[in-house]
Amino acid sequence: MILLDESPMPFGKYKGTEMANVPAWYLIWLWEKQGTTKPFGEKAEAVQAYILDNLDVLRIEKEAGR
Repeated sequence: MILLDESPMPFGKYKGTEMANVPAWYLIWLWEKQGTTKPFGEKAEAVQAYILDNLDVLRIEKEAGR
């Protein structure tokens, strides 16, 4: 499973929201809590890969309050 900006978030508070529209603070929080998403298996791995690919931009957005 590969997530793109247009892909829906596969689980959690923002399930169904396009990845590009999931708040940066939430994605960074998931990144920091990697072990807590294990029950989601392949979906969690895909989210973590998406976050890693976009981490620099997400950090900038988080600092800007987005």
